[in-house]
Amino acid sequence: MGEVELKYNPEFSVSKDREDFSLPGSEWGWMVAFMLSMSFAGLMFPPAYVLVFILLLRSMVKNRYDFIIQMVILCGSYGFYDDTAYPVKLQDILFVVSLLCWIVYRQTPCIKKITFAMLGYFAVLFLLAMTSAESMSVQFRMMRHYMAIVAIFPIMAVFSGRVFDIDMFYRKVLGYSLIACAFYAIDCFIVNGFLLFPNLSLDGKMAGSTITNIIWHPFWFPRKYPPGLYVTALAIVPLLRRYRLSRVQWAIVFLGVVSTRTMTFIAGLVVTYIIFKGKLMQLLRAVLYAAVLIVSLYFIDGFISIDMRVRSTIDQFIKLENIQDQEDLAEFGSGRMAQLIPKMEYMYECGREWTGFGFLHPELTKNPDLIIENLFYLDQSEETRFEVVTSVEITQGQTLLDIGYIGLAAQILFYVGIYYIIRKMRHSSLYLSVLIAISVFGLGGFAGVTTTQGLLILSLALAAVLLSNRKWQIEEEGNSSLING
Repeated sequence: MGEVELKYNPEFSVSKDREDFSLPGSEWGWMVAFMLSMSFAGLMFPPAYVLVFILLLRSMVKNRYDFIIQMVILCGSYGFYDDTAYPVKLQDILFVVSLLCWIVYRQTPCIKKITFAMLGYFAVLFLLAMTSAESMSVQFRMMRHYMAIVAIFPIMAVFSGRVFDIDMFYRKVLGYSLIACAFYAIDCFIVNGFLLFPNLSLDGKMAGSTITNIIWHPFWFPRKYPPGLYVTALAIVPLLRRYRLSRVQWAIVFLGVVSTRTMTFIAGLVVTYIIFKGKLMQLLRAVLYAAVLIVSLYFIDGFISIDMRVRSTIDQFIKLENIQDQEDLAEFGSGRMAQLIPKMEYMYECGREWTGFGFLHPELTKNPDLIIENLFYLDQSEETRFEVVTSVEITQGQTLLDIGYIGLAAQILFYVGIYYIIRKMRHSSLYLSVLIAISVFGLGGFAGVTTTQGLLILSLALAAVLLSNRKWQIEEEGNSSLING
């Protein structure tokens, strides 16, 4: 493969003539094989553990685009397996490898700017953590999730000395997104349980299907929480800039996304798609279609036995007009405000609004000053009534409780600042689109920039942008040397 010529372009690269999306049958076969091996590993079928790593090693040798996506899926788990499936947490191994790659990776001017931004952001996290009453050893267990963006370095290191083809990356992203959606649809509408994604959340706990005890019931149609579909956030720009899906492929996407029955996740995909759609008429048309679909689903949801969560979500916003007190407000957001309100009040009472309480662990934090009794919960059992003061299902609220207004400002400046650094590069819209999508997911407690799962997806997007502009970065480094000389 020859060297790809990359030219500076201040505008996003928008293709008017998109291609029909397709992949060779052999590529589909290996991708499905890896995803199935992940499913069986999650079902605690011992041979699958070995098969996962064999397929990963094959991808490293045969197709590194597969490898970087598979590495992220494996280390992030994304509903396939529980952390106890392997002797060591794979995300921790990736974190250590990321730090090592960060040290040895070649620092072009652009990478240097990102490195300095990371160092500044991480320094703020550590300084704010030092103000907490919790020990640093406990806090680091949670803080490392905020730092998972360093995964860009091993991803870029995989392509060291190799040309990176953004179109090939886009095709692979679309392929894995379609497979994940198909797995969701099969699990929900055919299996009626947890087979292909065995460890998604069920009633607040991991479903925990095993090869000898698969959780399923005929005509159950369980709600499939969305972690397994976070990869679809990477597919938005490819669909707008490069490729078209067939009607069958769109049907697979629709069934997979709908099976999540999670409005913040669906909204994240739809809002990001609309934002990057671009043209005014296309934008208005997309908004109209979305409005018609939502109204239709609202009325359908009232007549079928399956809770699609459309009607309940809209009704919550309607009830906002009649809120009389904090108890009414606590019911908003499927109870998430019941988590947030008393903890925010306690934060102000303690004068911790600027620095937060620190990175508290839901199980290891024992300091009674960092435990709150929450009287807003409908379930007033001992298990749910007392919890650490930073435990909420809104990632933006999580940031505020962890590191206060100072930390929230640093977080926003860091991720927006990265976009400012890469804004003139081709395909920079990929990073921005994923950042917006996972931030909207975060309103429901999913992904966001406070979790390893969210940041691994964002790392893939950022690494892809940097790799696809590598020649331009080298030219920039050369120009900088000439100027300094």
